[in-house]
This record gives sequence, C-alpha cells and structure tokens, in this order.
Amino acid sequence: MPRKVSNTPKSAGTKPVKATRAKKTETNTLVIPVNTRQDLLSQIKIDLKHKNEVQKKLTQSIKNGDVTICTGPAGTGKTLLSVAEALLLLKNNPEIYHEIKLVKSIVQLKDEDLGTLPGDEKDKLKFIMMSFFDAFYKLIGEELTNKLMEAGYIKMEVFGSIRGRSLANCIVLFDEFQNVTDNNGKTLLTRFSENTKVIALGDSNQVDLKKPETSCLGELVRMAKLHPEEGVNVVEFTEAEVVRHRLTRYFINIFEHKDYKKKQVPTPPAPPKPRVIKEGGFFNFKKFFRIFR
Repeated sequence: MPRKVSNTPKSAGTKPVKATRAKKTETNTLVIPVNTRQDLLSQIKIDLKHKNEVQKKLTQSIKNGDVTICTGPAGTGKTLLSVAEALLLLKNNPEIYHEIKLVKSIVQLKDEDLGTLPGDEKDKLKFIMMSFFDAFYKLIGEELTNKLMEAGYIKMEVFGSIRGRSLANCIVLFDEFQNVTDNNGKTLLTRFSENTKVIALGDSNQVDLKKPETSCLGELVRMAKLHPEEGVNVVEFTEAEVVRHRLTRYFINIFEHKDYKKKQVPTPPAPPKPRVIKEGGFFNFKKFFRIFR
C-alpha cells in the first residue's frame, strides 16, 4: 500500500533539532563537535592558592614566558601548579593553544619492563604519566580529565615520538627532566613552532640515568642563568618550599645529608681473642698430640 504524504506545510521553527553527537571517522578516531569541545573547556575551574613566593614565580613564568625550567625537590608543588596553569591557558586561549602534551622519558622505569605492565599501550603510557594524572584528578576530577583526553585536549607522548616533529599551538609539560641527556634535551627544546609553551620540571637529586653525569638539567639551568634570554625562565625551589607534608622535608634532608651520602661500610667484627689455657698448658697439648702418633 503506498505511503500517504501529507500536503500540510510545516510551519517555520517547528523543524526538530537533532542532538549533536560525537562521531567516529574511518580511522575509528573519536571526533568531538566544536560546541561540545567548548563546553568541556568551560567546565575547567581551578581554585588553587599559592603557598609561597616561589610558587607565584612559577605561575607567572608559565603564563608570561615561552620556556620555563623548574627544579626542586619533591613536594614543592611543581607538577600541580604547572598542570593548573596549563589548563587555564587552554581554557582562556583556545584559539592559541589546542592541546596539552604530556611527555616523559621511559628511563624512569629502568627497574621495570613495560611489557609486564597490564593493559594496552595507552594504559602503559598512563602508568608512566601518573604524576601528571594525579594533578589533573586533584584539580578537575577524573571524569572531566578523561573527557578532555577523548576530545584531544590532553595527549600523552613518548619522548622518542617528538624527534623530527614541529610542535605548534600546544603546551608541552615534561616531568622528570633530570632523566634527559644533552642530546634528548636538545631534541625537545628545538621543536618550537608557532604558539608553543614548554614547561620542563625536574629534580637534580633524583637522576635515574645509568650515568647520572649525563643529565642535562643541572647544566641547562646553569647556562640559562649565565646567558639569559627573553622568554626563557628558570624557577628554583628548595627544601624550604616543600609543602606536601612536614615529613617530606625531613626525609629529603636525611637522604641529602653528607653523612648519609658516605654510606659508611660497617666495621667487620673483631676476630675472637685466643683462649688462654691456665691449667696444664703446653704439657697437656703435648700429651694430646701424642695420642695421634
């Protein structure tokens, strides 16, 4: 039976509006509609107060500079503040910064084999990047963090994947920079293109390289201070700025103490003193050996 077609014209404004949904391309990549991406950025709300002047200096350096090299012990807030400022830059300047790139060197896992870690490649990378994700979760929650990743606002990069590429319109967060050698440091810091910010975080006292002297962080800081350049800033934290926990500073000082670094080898116990035989003496020994003749 033929389908009846209504001749009644539809009035203006009554056309149903279809809900915008994310679609997958032929390569199975999730494409987030523009309005949804903007809505995600509007959900970023950061409420973080600085606890000392060096933290303020770090925030200003990231906001106003092109490259920020930040060093200091654990617990000073380096990663948390850097992630917070990167999120704000992304939210407030979406036309300039399109994504946050998280980069680490796998050398930090020298005692572990990535192949033994559970999950696929993405899960393994996330395991490496957990210092970043701890900060993201604390600032904006796990759900919004995952949505930003799905939308392509947050991307994880292995250090080797940067080689030969030009980084544009992004904020590059590099943690554990003390595990980067001279050549690899040059690889990262010469990838600049339009609208790129690089934040390199590290602690010279936590080098995991087989040859600690090959770390570029200490020399990079020294040379950047010796030959200052506009847009390149160095921010240095000390044990005095540790804010994580009162015992964090205590243990940092213990491990950095000169007496601990000596790691003195314990003195071996003295050999037992020879036994003195008061009764019988030499003549008893002669009698003893005479038995075996």
